[in-house]
Amino acid sequence: CSNNNGGCEHSCMANAAEKWCSCRDGFEVSTDDWTKCADINECDSTKGVDYNQECHTCVNTDGSYTCVCRNGYELDPSTKQKCIGELSPQAENMRTKQNGGITRTTKYALFVHTCSCDHGFELHPDGKSCIDVNECNGEKGVDFELNCQICMNTKGSYACNCYEGYELQPDGKSCIGQLVVQYTFTEYEFDCLSDVHECKRGLYEVDCHTCVNLIGGHTCICNDTYVLDASNNNETCIG
Repeated sequence: CSNNNGGCEHSCMANAAEKWCSCRDGFEVSTDDWTKCADINECDSTKGVDYNQECHTCVNTDGSYTCVCRNGYELDPSTKQKCIGELSPQAENMRTKQNGGITRTTKYALFVHTCSCDHGFELHPDGKSCIDVNECNGEKGVDFELNCQICMNTKGSYACNCYEGYELQPDGKSCIGQLVVQYTFTEYEFDCLSDVHECKRGLYEVDCHTCVNLIGGHTCICNDTYVLDASNNNETCIG
């Protein structure tokens, strides 16, 4: 064996009387030449004995084998020699009825993959992709905020625009300004939201001589010889 590995392709073994060749796992000594090693085709042998019971379609490789898996399964990344998946409750119930009660670990149970979606999305009918939920098509106060005056759908969520005299709250999904009425199961309740004070914030036209705040808006007091401009919501003076 010390001379050219005894002529053996893989391993040379010897004792005082003789020498012989041996092969690595997945190979056997060739019947044509005892110094050569031939691949063992595990896929031609017995399932569950020579290759894994959970290998759906066995594919022979040099010195080993791998598997092709059916839809809903994937190749076990650690061994590459069996198919794995998630046990479906439907499959478990079916097997329980047939076999008089089995556990989720039974190797004959059916396996499937399922998908789930992030908040604001729902599963497409194809069961593989997610689509946006348009909250604005839903019920006000349920699918989007009660105080969202103009709902605008966005990808995975929604945003709001507010009427004149109102302003958007920091959450971007409700407006503050005028008195709103909310209905509960047994009574009406009034929720007075803070008014935007245009006069204090300087949110009025230069032609408004003296700004007067109103709930949800403002008007003006005009100097002598000037009158309110009705065409501009009584928010400026003309003369």
